[in-house]
Amino acid sequence: MKNVLRSLVLWVLMSQSGVSVGKIPQLTMMPGDATKNLGAVNLGFDLRYQIGSEWGKKKISQRNIHTYSENFQRAARATVRVGGATGFYLGKFNQQHIVATNHHVLPDAQSCLGKSVRFKLLNKRYTCVKFYGHWTDIDFALFAIDVPPEEEDALLDYNIEFNFDDELEQNQKLLTIGFGVANNPFRNLVGNNDDDCKVFSKSG
Repeated sequence: MKNVLRSLVLWVLMSQSGVSVGKIPQLTMMPGDATKNLGAVNLGFDLRYQIGSEWGKKKISQRNIHTYSENFQRAARATVRVGGATGFYLGKFNQQHIVATNHHVLPDAQSCLGKSVRFKLLNKRYTCVKFYGHWTDIDFALFAIDVPPEEEDALLDYNIEFNFDDELEQNQKLLTIGFGVANNPFRNLVGNNDDDCKVFSKSG
C-alpha cells in the first residue's frame, strides 16, 4: 500500500485532462480557421485551440494503437472503463488484481462490488470483488477485480509499471489517457502525449 500511495502524484497527473498546472498556452487557430471562424475571432474567442504539438486528445482504437510508443500502448491497454469514467490497472499485489480510479467514480463499496469494468482495447470485462477504500482529499479510490487464472498472465502483460524509486522532475514527459467527457461526449478512449504534456512544477 505504501508504494501505491507514493504513486498518487503520478495518478493525479495521468487522470486529469488538459493542462492543470504551470503555464497556460495561448489560444492558437487551426489552419483554415481564419475565414470560417472570423465571427468568433471578432468576438474575442475561438472554440478550438491547440495545446503543444497536437490538436487536443485523439481517439485510441485497435486500428491506430500501433502508431504510438510502446509505453503509450501499454498504458492504453491498462486503461479501464469504470461506468462512464476511467480507471487504471496497476497489477497484482497480495494475490489481488488492483485497479485505481477517482473517488467520485466509486465513492463507496456499494458502488463497486459486483459491478463490471471493461478493458476496451483488450475486449475484456472483469467484476469488482473488493473495495479497498478511498482518499477524498485527492479524489482517489482502489479496488480489486476478479480475473480467471487462465487470463492472469495475459492481463499482467499490460499492467502499468510504476518506478517508485524515481522522483518527478521538471519537464518530465507525461501522457493522458481515458474516457473523460471533456470534448468527448461519446466517452471514447482518448489520449494525449504532446509537447505540453509534462511536469511543470519546479519542486517535482
